[in-house]
Amino acid sequence: MLEGLFMNISSVKAIVCDMDGTLLTARGTIHPLDIQSIHTLHERGIHFFIATGRHLNFVLPYIKLIGSQYIDAVITLSGAAIYAGSDLTLLHKTPMFPALSSDFISYLNETGSNGCIYSEFIPFFKRAPKKGDALPSEFFADQTLLYTYQKDYLHLEDYSPFIGGDILKCTITRQPESFFNRFRTRFSTLSKCIYHNSDQTFSCEAMDSSVTKTSGIAIAATYFQLDLSDLLVIGDSNNDLDMLESAKYAASPRDSKILADGTLTLVDHSFAMYHSHPVLITNDHNSGILQNILSQIV
Repeated sequence: MLEGLFMNISSVKAIVCDMDGTLLTARGTIHPLDIQSIHTLHERGIHFFIATGRHLNFVLPYIKLIGSQYIDAVITLSGAAIYAGSDLTLLHKTPMFPALSSDFISYLNETGSNGCIYSEFIPFFKRAPKKGDALPSEFFADQTLLYTYQKDYLHLEDYSPFIGGDILKCTITRQPESFFNRFRTRFSTLSKCIYHNSDQTFSCEAMDSSVTKTSGIAIAATYFQLDLSDLLVIGDSNNDLDMLESAKYAASPRDSKILADGTLTLVDHSFAMYHSHPVLITNDHNSGILQNILSQIV
């Protein structure tokens, strides 16, 4: 069945890859085999896109590691900002409505919650992050980056004079379920929210209601005169589900969150199903996921 599913994989014209839990190892690095695979894709004329919930500032060190000439597009903030080419030209951005982002920030201040606000140019916090803070994992994957964040933060109360761009995404991290029950009541009809459950606490990402990874990928694909049917996408968590279902081909690491929690239904060791959509199971994210896929492109 796997051979039947991927008999036309040679027609794939672009691979779209999530970062955390997918392209990045548990140590926040990229496996050397995956860097080599990205270079090989480029040599074969196959585009490589990154699709991530991260801000561009948090992707740049990895673009430098891979080589900017090997990355054709970067979909950031879960689809709210899309960049193309080695010079990272901004193709499109979708800001949250100003009233909504202001209300969101007011809510963070009222509740004293840990939050991060992403503008076009810089992410900023209620105070400088430090080791042990309840913040997304990427802040602490690299101590050099952490030092940068400690220098560059802005206070949320002062955001309006200093933001320097539209607010594209807001996050709240590690709060009890009761907090998000109240949060959903206030914001669920106004923005797209993706919730994550970990260690009996909840986190969420809030963007404009039109933003998805798929919408961002579609913009990048159109720029390169591609269609979603030309793509193979790879992801590991809830904020990847829309793109896994939308592209013609999909893949997920063997140790992905969505496989572990039963969101994907495992058929055999080689592939799973998401609703009626087949998903190839690759190596775990510490072992070179792209190498596994590259071997099937003939």
